[in-house]
Amino acid sequence: MVVSSKYKIIKYKKQDAKYTKVKKQKRNYYNESITALKEYMMQDFQNPTEKDWNNYAIKNGYLTSKTLGYLSEIGFNSMCRKIRIEINSKSGLK
Repeated sequence: MVVSSKYKIIKYKKQDAKYTKVKKQKRNYYNESITALKEYMMQDFQNPTEKDWNNYAIKNGYLTSKTLGYLSEIGFNSMCRKIRIEINSKSGLK
């Protein structure tokens, strides 16, 4: 990895391909967890509590509420509200 201190530009060399693979894997875990959260929320008409989601996530190998909130940069409860709005708009509910 080459870092230019003046402009904070990072250029990755060929040996840094492992970094790219790890980054892609993290995205997959995030996307899989969001998909699972949407499916979980479609089964119930209430948003899951952090405790309920964490229990489900740990049993099934998904990211926990704190991790999802951190990665989404809006928090778990806000993310659930947005997902609920999306689910309701698709099903025609308000």
